[in-house]
Amino acid sequence: MAKKALGKVGLSDHIYKKPAQLSGGQMQRVAIARALVNNPEIILADEPTGALDTETSKEIMNLLKEVAKDRLVIIVTHNPELAEKYSTRIVRLKDGKILSDTNPYEEEKTRDEFKTKKLSLSLPTALKLSFNNLLTKKARTILTAFAGSIGIIGIALILSLSNGVDDFIKESQRKTLKSYPIEIKEESLNLGENFMRDPAGDEIHNKDDKNILANNDILKRKSTLTSSISENNLSPFKSYLDKKNLSKTIGKHSTNYIYNLNLQIYGKDKDGNLINTDGSDFKDDDDNMFSSNNPSIFNIGSSEHKNFRQIISNKDGSISNIVKEEYDLIDGKWPENANELVLFTDKNNSVDRESLYELGILPKKDYKNILNKMKDGEKIKLDHQK
Repeated sequence: MAKKALGKVGLSDHIYKKPAQLSGGQMQRVAIARALVNNPEIILADEPTGALDTETSKEIMNLLKEVAKDRLVIIVTHNPELAEKYSTRIVRLKDGKILSDTNPYEEEKTRDEFKTKKLSLSLPTALKLSFNNLLTKKARTILTAFAGSIGIIGIALILSLSNGVDDFIKESQRKTLKSYPIEIKEESLNLGENFMRDPAGDEIHNKDDKNILANNDILKRKSTLTSSISENNLSPFKSYLDKKNLSKTIGKHSTNYIYNLNLQIYGKDKDGNLINTDGSDFKDDDDNMFSSNNPSIFNIGSSEHKNFRQIISNKDGSISNIVKEEYDLIDGKWPENANELVLFTDKNNSVDRESLYELGILPKKDYKNILNKMKDGEKIKLDHQK
């Protein structure tokens, strides 16, 4: 197509020449050939003979006249002689206004009304053009994609880090609240005054060797201790908690109320002996207990009972997820009714032997013998019993 256009303008013999090897007229012919390659319906020639001599100008104008046989050629020139000789219509302009027109256009009196439609590219065409544009500018496309990916990755990292820190803080708060639950009792003891008290301030300086002074230190300490006990008014506080929606503040955690009920619960051992599960059957004659009261995380209130604790529950009475997350169910099922119990073990699946005796799981007489031997000062030897 390019060779054909060059042949049409008379440059067949100059196809392989460089621009510096061409004359001004030949360059104008190349410009015309370049326009003809696209096969346009309209060719606009701005001062085609501007820097050419008279002979070359005639050749260019004759060439444009030949091209104008099958398409419209518009020439912009300041040479009225060329316009008069080669053009079929002359429009004279000055300061953007039309001064004269040798063949003015007359608007038709009647025209058919039509509505213009909005032009838009179809999706396949738009995708094709976009893809071609990316291929023609590979370096810019790669750099733009790289810079954009860095920004996106940076934002994603910041968001993930922020979410991770938030989750870590919430998980730490949840674990802390499970390990150290907030406990409010009916009575509270303020030990701050005792700890802040300066022992040197109570030191007695008696310089009189003949008189004996009374030391009031112990009585003062007892007085300070008893005066530090204060009673909390829990009824209004409970009403406040019941009215407030604490789900946003507490989240998955729950609020439980433990009542100080000294329940008398009895069981039977393997020999059929009746046993009080609070351990009172194993008190010695001096009313001292050898067994210890081991606290549990479920002893949130101030229950007096030794071996039974109220388990943490949800508002509807079901077992709290805190318990299910912290403990594995070894056998059976979680309690669903008020008359059901669950036995908690440590991480080694072991239970304190004293509790097993006091609950009647192990024989009562064996524990009595152990306590008597301990009372007599004998050293006892115990094996791990399954």
